[in-house]
Amino acid sequence: MKLNKLAITTALAATLIASSSAFAVPITPTVSFAPGTSLNTTAISTFTTNGAQMAGTSVTAYFSGGSSETVSWAAGIVPAGAATGTNWSLSFAGTTTFSPFWELLTTGNLTTAITRLVIDGQPGDTIFDTILDPETTPGSARGTAFSAVDGPTGLSVAATYRNQVALNGTVYGDLFTVLDIGFSTATGAAGGLGADSRLIFTADTDNTAIQGDLNPIPEPASLALMGLGLAGLGFARRRKTA
Repeated sequence: MKLNKLAITTALAATLIASSSAFAVPITPTVSFAPGTSLNTTAISTFTTNGAQMAGTSVTAYFSGGSSETVSWAAGIVPAGAATGTNWSLSFAGTTTFSPFWELLTTGNLTTAITRLVIDGQPGDTIFDTILDPETTPGSARGTAFSAVDGPTGLSVAATYRNQVALNGTVYGDLFTVLDIGFSTATGAAGGLGADSRLIFTADTDNTAIQGDLNPIPEPASLALMGLGLAGLGFARRRKTA
């Protein structure tokens, strides 16, 4: 099934590149950062994550009609992988550190434009690394934030990184699990990526060393309540043994 999904994406790319790339132009995106829910990992295994190593990552497309579709990233023939939805796909072949482009494609059968694309790496043990130089989180090497965007004329693109990642309890500020990409017209009016379109961009990713090793860090209030609970449990035990 994974290979079939990749084959579909490859065929889709071959069909669309010729028809849409002639209308593509460089787009200067706006990029912002939101801490969101803080997550922790105990180790980063590699800073040369490839398309196949992002398997399990969740990708959600939101449409102008108000609907959405969530699909899971599937590994293809190394180093490729893709998330394939209904009349759209997001793919990457190579390593995100050294290869330039993620590719978002839509078919001619897409009836409502894509207004937003949310890539959540947590289910795939995948982390976005946003700082080029110097290396920030130990073991993450150099990263690259959302950039080098190329897409249809008249499209405006805004990206937000969400849910910062700590390494062994320390937040360094460069790692996030979610890349949230919004589309509008160049004037800022409502709009999106329509049928027969192609958008490419650069964004670096890393992987955790242990599967499932991205866990929420309790908020300070939650830690305080937990401490009060443990203190109360200890007091109750002392009373019982007195």
